[in-house]
Amino acid sequence: MDDLLNVKCFVLVSVLIICSVSVSSTALADQFHEELFIKTLPTGQLYNHFRFTTIWNVSLNSSQSKHYRLFPRALGEVFETFSVKELSLSFTQGRWRHESWGYPVLDASKGAELLVWFSAQKTKIDSAWSELVNVLSGMFCASLNFMDVKTTVTPKLNFRPTGYVTENYKKYFSNHVRYAVLSNENVCTENLTPWKKLLPCGFRAGLSTLLNAFKLYDSSYHSLNVQFRHVCLNEKIEPLKIFYQPGKDNGRPYHLEVLFNLPANSVARLSFQFEKQLLKWTDYPPDPNHGFYIAPSVINFILPNAGNITSLKNNKHFFTGLKNSNKNDAYTFTLHTEALLITLPTPDFSMPYNVICLVCTVIAIAFGSVHNLTTKSFVMYDPQKHKNIFRKLKDKFWKKKEKLS
Repeated sequence: MDDLLNVKCFVLVSVLIICSVSVSSTALADQFHEELFIKTLPTGQLYNHFRFTTIWNVSLNSSQSKHYRLFPRALGEVFETFSVKELSLSFTQGRWRHESWGYPVLDASKGAELLVWFSAQKTKIDSAWSELVNVLSGMFCASLNFMDVKTTVTPKLNFRPTGYVTENYKKYFSNHVRYAVLSNENVCTENLTPWKKLLPCGFRAGLSTLLNAFKLYDSSYHSLNVQFRHVCLNEKIEPLKIFYQPGKDNGRPYHLEVLFNLPANSVARLSFQFEKQLLKWTDYPPDPNHGFYIAPSVINFILPNAGNITSLKNNKHFFTGLKNSNKNDAYTFTLHTEALLITLPTPDFSMPYNVICLVCTVIAIAFGSVHNLTTKSFVMYDPQKHKNIFRKLKDKFWKKKEKLS
């Protein structure tokens, strides 16, 4: 297996945490499964998908949720504190080329992506989101604290809970979801180390020992993913809708969602008009010459069958799901477009410094002249009063010489 990892490869690592919903009084023991899926891409490269699944057979509302065996305690306390119903967090570096490599098992956006569903009992969603991203930022050593109101949206049509939810939750609590993307987030070993600590054995045993940081980050594409959800019931989605929310300066981003049926062998193009606007100089990000990132678009498909993709249901183990999955069943499939980098004209940020220097110089010159005119006293110069002894002797000598002549 070490020889396989030495090849230029693509690695996608995911932690799937499932809270089972059971009506039986007898609860099953917690379970942990780890799987590795290796696929040769058409370009000759290897695609490695590591999947670690922890099934926590307990309700978060019960007293048994205080006891942790296989489930990571750090995440459990966070989910309980902020009433998290479902969470998906990914750190991705590199570009997945769909035309050359096909579709990945789990698609992810470039940089850091976070999607959270809060429970129906949670009231102050914005405050909970702000505190949650700060906690996750420290837990995963990332810059998730920059997921503020400027980069966060409340999806209305695109995202649906992948786990167990009631019909009333879908109908009345659709505003309990928050979504944000940081496309310029860099992924490094500082993100991998806390991610490994979520596993029951850490990086000391199992497939996690193959996750060598030097070889992992030498690959052309890699992604770390953490998912938390209840058992999925595969509910149907809502009918066709369109949702648009205009953005506010320094308040919220623009948000557009479109839901439609796409027939086979067809192409859908979405276009909209926009106006360009100059930004205030305080609104420019650091290093504005690099450009501005536009978050990738998220496309969720509900396919009538899974004949052309490598996928499985959320309540299945990876290999068991691939073996026993029915290709005629409907599947939910997610794709992300590429992050758009826009280059806008940027002002000369050295101009304020130049203006300050110029103004200070002019003020100094003007102030010096005015100060000299107002503080100096002008008197008549008397040459006799300022003669020294040598000058006086010389004048006396010339006078005597003139008399003798």
